[in-house]
Amino acid sequence: MFGGRRFRPWQMGAAFFNPFVSIVLSKGGGLLPLYVLHLLDQKPRYGNELMSLIEERTSGGWATNPGAIYPLLDDLEAQKFIAGEWEDPDKRTVRRYTITDMGRDELDRLKAVMRPKLREALEVLKDMLEDLEEEAEETDE
Repeated sequence: MFGGRRFRPWQMGAAFFNPFVSIVLSKGGGLLPLYVLHLLDQKPRYGNELMSLIEERTSGGWATNPGAIYPLLDDLEAQKFIAGEWEDPDKRTVRRYTITDMGRDELDRLKAVMRPKLREALEVLKDMLEDLEEEAEETDE
């Protein structure tokens, strides 16, 4: 029922992995660009720092990987929402990203669109969970 690679860690017993959070936050789910822009609006950061912060701020509920974060950073830079700069252009080891004015405008737009939808999704999920818990309680009686 829950097939595919997104659910594989969960199927293998990875208790730390929540596939539902992963689906919502994945690049295709639309919240990763929003959250990356949000984090970059706070201060310039590099890719590994963004991955660590996402895992930390979701209390380990979701961790992105280089295969998701770096293509996203490339996309955001191509759209001029962020600007990347090598700390040492000769070595090209650490690239720090800064949000641009266009990126701030996009962040504001995404927040305006996503906040009400996130609240609505949370309410729907809460209602579903309550319904499932009520059914479990009735079964226990």
